[in-house]
Amino acid sequence: MTEVNQFFNTCLGIDPMFLHSPDLELHPIWRKLSPWRQRMAIPVIDICRHLYETFPKTANPFPMPGVMLFHRPDLFCTDKRFVSWIHFLDSLLPNFQFIITLADRNAEKIPPAITKKRLPIGKTEGDSKRIRRKPARLPTKPVLLVQVDGKLPNLALMKLSRYHKEQGKEVILKRRGAFYRNAERVYASTIFNFGSSVQYLQQLRKYYGDALQVGGSGVDLSLRLPKKIERMPADYTLYPELEDRAIGFVTRGCPHRCPFCIVPEKEGHPRKVNSIRSLVDKNRKKVILLDDNLLSHPEATDILKEIASLNLKVNFTQSLDMRYLNQAKAELLKKIDCMNTKFTRPNHYFSLNDNKRFKTIRQKYQMLGFTYRDNVEFICMYGFNTTLAQDLERIRFLRSLPGAYVFMQEYKPVNNIVSSHDGQFFEGDVDRMLDELVRIVFTQNMKSMEKYYKWISRKYAQRYNRLHHGLVDTIFKYNNRSQKGLYIATLAGTRNGPAGSKAG
Repeated sequence: MTEVNQFFNTCLGIDPMFLHSPDLELHPIWRKLSPWRQRMAIPVIDICRHLYETFPKTANPFPMPGVMLFHRPDLFCTDKRFVSWIHFLDSLLPNFQFIITLADRNAEKIPPAITKKRLPIGKTEGDSKRIRRKPARLPTKPVLLVQVDGKLPNLALMKLSRYHKEQGKEVILKRRGAFYRNAERVYASTIFNFGSSVQYLQQLRKYYGDALQVGGSGVDLSLRLPKKIERMPADYTLYPELEDRAIGFVTRGCPHRCPFCIVPEKEGHPRKVNSIRSLVDKNRKKVILLDDNLLSHPEATDILKEIASLNLKVNFTQSLDMRYLNQAKAELLKKIDCMNTKFTRPNHYFSLNDNKRFKTIRQKYQMLGFTYRDNVEFICMYGFNTTLAQDLERIRFLRSLPGAYVFMQEYKPVNNIVSSHDGQFFEGDVDRMLDELVRIVFTQNMKSMEKYYKWISRKYAQRYNRLHHGLVDTIFKYNNRSQKGLYIATLAGTRNGPAGSKAG
């Protein structure tokens, strides 16, 4: 805080030691400051607030690395103080990369000591004469594969690609805009039955008619690839963004019959379909496992031993079921490099879709020896059969586990299964629970919580015909602040605002 204290002392004329008084009244001091001093103080206060809220357990967050986008910092100070202002920002955040916009006259004033650190930014298309390129054309009579939805590479399409390439065919993958008249065959795969997926499929069917073959859990749980294609290795050239990552299943299926899940109907009980060695090779030592419930398989311990022996980095993208964790499996998981999907950092994934067995989960969590430095994501579904009180209880429980954070996932109806608690979501002292909810902060992945806040806020407005202002303030604390007024005016998008506008 030395740089901040110096800033308040030299630039604003405020004794920094006075600011540390617990009885300090800031409003009178702020009103006495001249407008230009207030403008200089606002970004500094905002920077400090963001850093301490992002790194609440760090005594001094200012040396942390990061990136800051700053539009016209020269407007926050006078011309006379611009150079010292830039020096101050550089010394306050020594490991930050600044991306700033400046007026030309002030860009020339940046001190040489700062410009030496500057990274060049390439020219945009608008800076040079645009080159007209002929639109790309598909090869004659290619096989067209369409990934309708899903963010991960589609394994079924990768196997279809391998099959047709071995038949000497050209294969093209498209996600959107897949409308070509010269395609020999068209396959579309959809995982979800969301409105956007259904609409896209309708457009594809209208365009291709009977030539279109559609598969995936989003349309029919019973459809399967032909066995000769299912047994083929995946074509990794279809998704070059995978780079050195493999993807696939070692096991399929789950022993449970959760009412919100399609896996029991689609896959049945757990069964082994591959060895881990069949998915990787010398060029692919990272693997994204799509297994539905790997730990529930009788051979799970042997599978984990094999993964550990091969020194693989693994992303258990469908999460692991902690109910099946024992000491032996826990010790093996400690030896495995569990990573996020992009393999940029260690990450563990579990699910917590109900409020049962908190004591057991805590005991099994302790087997893994996690600390606050770990990244342990728990996927929590909402909008199916839990109440606000139960959601709060889960979130409160996860906040008590070192290293754990929550990923709130909204339930999307499948097979016409609708929420069973929709009418009883708000029970008890709702305002008190919401006040507590917004005070629970995780150090990462609060984007999913923001989405959850919006979902609750809209239901709250529909139920009580008013807004919970603490919830609204939290939703717009960091993002989309300019939309807050419209959000309030339209009661969380439940009614029309000015000129018929609505806020989501």
